[in-house]
Amino acid sequence: MALGLCILMGIDRIYVGAHYPTDVIAGLALGGSIGLLLARPATAALSELFTRFGSGPLRGLVFAGDRS
Repeated sequence: MALGLCILMGIDRIYVGAHYPTDVIAGLALGGSIGLLLARPATAALSELFTRFGSGPLRGLVFAGDRS
């Protein structure tokens, strides 16, 4: 879904004349490669963060409902 919206937005940007096709292709390539490189470290860091906050006094900010 997100990839489709990104492609549609890129086509839009080309259509209105805001960017050249090579700009859009380079942006998609750069954004995709950064996303692939950072997906695992970000997931690990967020999992650790949720685990820490989930067992402390701020658990109401992280989890919905009562987790007693």
